Amino acid sequence: MARRDMVSIAARALVLTPLAESEIYVTLAVELPDGSTAASVVGWRHAMYRGVVVPGTWIPVLLPDGRADRAELAQDQVPLDSDVAEVIVEALGGPAAAPRPADVWRIQLALAYAERIINTGGFTEDQADAIRQRIKVGV
Repeated sequence: MARRDMVSIAARALVLTPLAESEIYVTLAVELPDGSTAASVVGWRHAMYRGVVVPGTWIPVLLPDGRADRAELAQDQVPLDSDVAEVIVEALGGPAAAPRPADVWRIQLALAYAERIINTGGFTEDQADAIRQRIKVGV
């Protein structure tokens, strides 16, 4: 957690290694606000994002005092795997998922995760379209 006197800078990072069930060091390529890139290896406990945050995914991060080596997941902009699951179930006729305001990061990450699930072939095209449309409302 960032100290209260620190200023966190919003940035984005490319995930280069997978998340695990317990704390693991994750390697990121952090794109800094000035356009430069820095490698960062951070210890995270974010197993509940393992379906959404996968290698090759750009994610929002916060940089305490601008330090890439201390990158933190911008958790309010990243849906939990279970958030995406609730929305998929709703799109298939299940109970309504908890309403959340639309956020570009959350929608993009949820759509990418849903597409990986859709590509397994378990849905009709109508179901896949319903899932995509529901996610675009907010996750």
